[in-house]
Amino acid sequence: MEKPVVSIIIPTYNEEKHLASCLQSIYQQDFSRKSIEIIIIDDGSTDETIRIAKKYSARIVHSGHKHIERSKSMGIQESKGKYLFFIDADIRLIDKNIISSAVNLLDSNNQIVAAQCIYWHYDKKHSIVNRYCELFGINDPLPYYLKKRGIRSFLDNGWIYPDTLIKETTLYYLTQFHSNNLPTLGSQGYLCRSNSIRQYTHWHPYFFHLDATKELVDKNFNTFAMLKRSVEHDYVDSIGQFYKKLYRNLELFYTYRSYRTYDYDIKPVTFFIVLIQMMTVIRPLIDSVRGYIKKPDIAWFLHPIFCITVPILYIFVTFKYIIGKSLIKKHTYK
Repeated sequence: MEKPVVSIIIPTYNEEKHLASCLQSIYQQDFSRKSIEIIIIDDGSTDETIRIAKKYSARIVHSGHKHIERSKSMGIQESKGKYLFFIDADIRLIDKNIISSAVNLLDSNNQIVAAQCIYWHYDKKHSIVNRYCELFGINDPLPYYLKKRGIRSFLDNGWIYPDTLIKETTLYYLTQFHSNNLPTLGSQGYLCRSNSIRQYTHWHPYFFHLDATKELVDKNFNTFAMLKRSVEHDYVDSIGQFYKKLYRNLELFYTYRSYRTYDYDIKPVTFFIVLIQMMTVIRPLIDSVRGYIKKPDIAWFLHPIFCITVPILYIFVTFKYIIGKSLIKKHTYK
């Protein structure tokens, strides 16, 4: 039987360091190459990104919008597959049956909306910051305590959110989400039906994963297969890059907030309590010690540092946005 076509959407901007590994891991999947369409949406790379993409016979779409979610939307528009598979250029598929497993699940069960990998591959040779992200299953400590992450930590036993679990198999956790317990889902091996995205979400002009997932969940398309499979995420090389990426993400969030439909549904009291827990360090330090006992690595102890400094960054960017908006409004009324 002929396999359904999977359109793999990869936004890029100067990704020569990562792209070859990402594409090679796609080529190594146990899924018919004839049934895979690789779409690179490039945002004006000045390095070897385009040459690498051509080497792997990817279809290249040129974008000049300087926005990754705009690029994803363009990728959806250009796609021809029954399924969409979202992956960032700095992700490498570790397990060779990720695509086939996800496709088989969605083919065999119409209730399953999407499938996503839930492990970040841990490697002792990675940078200390990458190892921190892999150990905790996060690239920002705030979602960890707000219980909004979609990647398992080495501290977890079983599925992260037992109240969402319908069934567990050797391959996946079958879960059912609602708007108030929706974790962060995204471009790390995420497969969904093209017609679901096109018909039931506001995917144009920007495709925000969490917003689109909320729209599906609100329409009762709320069953997800969380694959017990690994991807390698080469997120950052240094602590400086960690803060820089987080700052960029916060700036993008506020800049395009008018396009967003999901606000994490966090009560102000809950948010304040979490910030206090993080910045008083006691709980983060306990979690670091627990993690170190379970899997010894000094990277665990970046956690208390990030739990103090990241909220400060959030507060700074938030006030910057509020003041900037106030100044614009004041200027407009003059």
